[in-house]
Amino acid sequence: MSKMTPLLEIKNLHVHFKTYEGELKVLNGVDMTIGEGEKLGLVGETGCGKTTTMKSVLRILPIPPAKISAGEIFYQGRDILKMKSNEVRSFIKEGITAIFQDPMAALNPVFTIGYQLQDIIKQSLKAQGQKRLSKEEVRSRAVAVLRETDMPDPERILRSYSIQLSGGMRQRVCISEALSTVAKLLIADEPTTNLDVTIQDQILRRLDKLVLTRKTSILFITHSLGVIKNLMERVCIMYAGNIVEAATTEDVFADPSHPYTRALLSTVPKLTGQGVSEGIQGRIPDYLNPPEGCRFHPRCNKAMPICKKESPPFFNVGNSHKVACFLYS
Repeated sequence: MSKMTPLLEIKNLHVHFKTYEGELKVLNGVDMTIGEGEKLGLVGETGCGKTTTMKSVLRILPIPPAKISAGEIFYQGRDILKMKSNEVRSFIKEGITAIFQDPMAALNPVFTIGYQLQDIIKQSLKAQGQKRLSKEEVRSRAVAVLRETDMPDPERILRSYSIQLSGGMRQRVCISEALSTVAKLLIADEPTTNLDVTIQDQILRRLDKLVLTRKTSILFITHSLGVIKNLMERVCIMYAGNIVEAATTEDVFADPSHPYTRALLSTVPKLTGQGVSEGIQGRIPDYLNPPEGCRFHPRCNKAMPICKKESPPFFNVGNSHKVACFLYS
């Protein structure tokens, strides 16, 4: 999907979860590519499989109950899914870092921020085979990376516990932890969901600036198209475990092609006096018994008989603009 040199490639990824009621078929053949130095947004409703995709890349899915039944995940040409556990830990530390949705869950409340941040810095240096730094050098690097996120009084923050910080500060700490490594890929899983709009805007702009400065690729996961409009270069729209549209951000907003993408855009609040959005009728399918064919067809006002029988492949509708919909067959 990208003309850039592939950094991360996800091919036909299927992930199921075993439960007492049966097997949840969550990811249903996800295909996605991120180029080197590219900023990609992954957008979809809550429960569509975005975080499951991220955890599959990081190899932190709980197996069992999760099961990767098919697919490949290549990072710099190597299949992460075929690596042994100890090899994965070292490989991930060198190349991929992540910011998780809930900073309270990501930070350990019994250790100071300084202990956690400095430990990440030391582990990153070890994974890269670099020489060990003195305690003063590690602490100095921790202060510097906190300052990069505009954290006030970073020396005091290092002595603090997560419970002593506000939500915005905790999220800045998580961003600092992610950026304290030299990873080529940053995965941000809805990092501003629980923050007010002022802090959200500050963090998004700071994150964008830092990624540009470091020339890092970013996979930004969100349920809001509005959040990524001015930040991401390209967008993948996900619905019920499938990528249904992939294009540049400009093309998605100027010419949304998949019925689900259009429905998502119609839910974005507008300040032009056009009234309140009606939202998208229905809900994501039951993963225990997902519908045959296109998983969006029960909610789609453009559904055709073929949509109920066959899963649509990608069709090219423009320059690097792909849509999984039989309307374009």
